[in-house]
Amino acid sequence: MSTTMVRVRMDTGLKEQVDAALASMGLNMSTAVNAMARQIIHQGKLPFELYTTSPALREAIREAEEIRRHPEEHRAYTNAREMMEDILS
Repeated sequence: MSTTMVRVRMDTGLKEQVDAALASMGLNMSTAVNAMARQIIHQGKLPFELYTTSPALREAIREAEEIRRHPEEHRAYTNAREMMEDILS
């Protein structure tokens, strides 16, 4: 398998911290970048989540994902009246 060189600009302090963290896991930057690249191909997305949302929005997203994963555990309504009757009864 042929390889190619990839260059990345990074803050010096950040690189030092990443190198230390990776070394504690027995890895180096090249191995970590290759692992990330393979996961991007495998998953079709970044292998981690990026957030710029508020904590309240993150919680709402988490709840929505939970409902989507386990719909049998959550009540669904066909309209607002049905929901209000259930809530108020």
